[in-house]
Amino acid sequence: MGDQLTREQLEQLRKPFPASKISFKCQTKPNEKGNSLVVAYIDARDVMERLDDVIGPDWSDRYEKAGTAKGLVCYLTVCGVTRADVGDDDNENEPVKSAYSDAFKRAAVKFGVGRFLYDLPKMWGKAKPVGKSFM
Repeated sequence: MGDQLTREQLEQLRKPFPASKISFKCQTKPNEKGNSLVVAYIDARDVMERLDDVIGPDWSDRYEKAGTAKGLVCYLTVCGVTRADVGDDDNENEPVKSAYSDAFKRAAVKFGVGRFLYDLPKMWGKAKPVGKSFM
């Protein structure tokens, strides 16, 4: 096991994911024209796979309650370096799972995983209500 995160590993972590691994969801409630901001995202399992492929077993995650009612902090440690971020539930059907996934993916972004998604252009689309959220 390494105790140092190399430049090559960071470059591999930052590589964009294939289009088949990217999904889209409405990020905002519809505006007066019925349009929502649509954002691209990747699945937490794909982030785990990227970490496994690039780092091997030298990564771990741990969680604790955040200052918000539903939030969690993920402490992601990769090759001895720990970075943290907060996630919140944004899924009415699985709020706890959603908070863990969100926190994990946000912490992984601090290692470059999925950061390319933030460079994509803003997209707007017609939204239709589905339960308490929009599609």
